[in-house]
Amino acid sequence: FRAGNSQTSGNYKDGQHSTVLHNWWLEAVYCIVVVCSLVAIVATIYPYDGKPIPQWPYHLSINTLIAIYTTVLKAAMLMITAEGLSQLKWVWFSRHRPLEDLTRYDMASRGLWGSLRLLWTLRGRDIVASIGALVTVAALVIDPFAQQVVQAYTYSIANPKAQASTPRTNVYSELGQHIGAGID
Repeated sequence: FRAGNSQTSGNYKDGQHSTVLHNWWLEAVYCIVVVCSLVAIVATIYPYDGKPIPQWPYHLSINTLIAIYTTVLKAAMLMITAEGLSQLKWVWFSRHRPLEDLTRYDMASRGLWGSLRLLWTLRGRDIVASIGALVTVAALVIDPFAQQVVQAYTYSIANPKAQASTPRTNVYSELGQHIGAGID
């Protein structure tokens, strides 16, 4: 229990309770990473909206960068949510609850199936934990939608300096070999 008294939290600072920032500094960093990832996605897409796809070195594409930013976003979101659900588990048990709920909270901080089970068990009784479980579900289903952000369109552009031509042959042999133009 992170925010408890000094006997349960294990954190001592001159005999006083640790500050919230001292206990939750890593989660605060992950919140900043989430915001930076969202800003990076927008900053990458916005300059090329309605324009040709840029040719970057090392075969990087906008989709590659969006996939990287989305992976970082998901990892940070899941870290924050897992830590929050673990903390909410102990808050939930400040009253008498079935021991099976301990497992449900623990599994919800680990993946999709556990989050769905926690949502079903809580049915809105703990709004904050339900939101945490929904964030876990959303983080795990975000990939297909992230790749839909960038759409490439094919445009035909006329080049007035180019002359159109169609190659053709005059002779074709039975064996399927081309002999040459004008040769029997």
